[in-house]
Amino acid sequence: MKRKLVLAAVMAAAIALTGCSNNNEAATNATQARQDKAAKIVLCGEANDSLECKNLKERERRNSQPSAIGYVYLYNFDGSVKGYFTIKGKVSSTQSQMGAMDIIADACLITTDYCPEVMEAAGDDGSFGPNESGIFFFTTEGVMVTYSGEYVLSDGPLKLSDNKLN
Repeated sequence: MKRKLVLAAVMAAAIALTGCSNNNEAATNATQARQDKAAKIVLCGEANDSLECKNLKERERRNSQPSAIGYVYLYNFDGSVKGYFTIKGKVSSTQSQMGAMDIIADACLITTDYCPEVMEAAGDDGSFGPNESGIFFFTTEGVMVTYSGEYVLSDGPLKLSDNKLN
């Protein structure tokens, strides 16, 4: 247990330091290292390829294509379609950020003791605290749309209606 805690602390510190770097290559290498480490833990290798693993790999492959075209349908609270957008890339959470969300800080700066504590890291904009909940995406025209309701995302156009199932 103690070993896992130390490993988590080291990973969080590495992520936090990577988030401070302006070097895209270092950030890419750190991301690849995290993915490689996760791949060793998650048993989705060839010998254990379940349908779930295949679905996850295909979803990641599609989400990793920056020029992929997608279709987002926004819903009102009553279930009716509010809007429809053709997007480039993927839908992202407004809660996502590029750096670590927590850092390990020494709470005993005045003494010679080391007192590690998990503390909230500043967000991408330098502020603290959560962002508004919701999603955001970019249309094929380059317009950013932020939304906080229910939505459907597909990689092909859908024929949706306002007809309810009940």
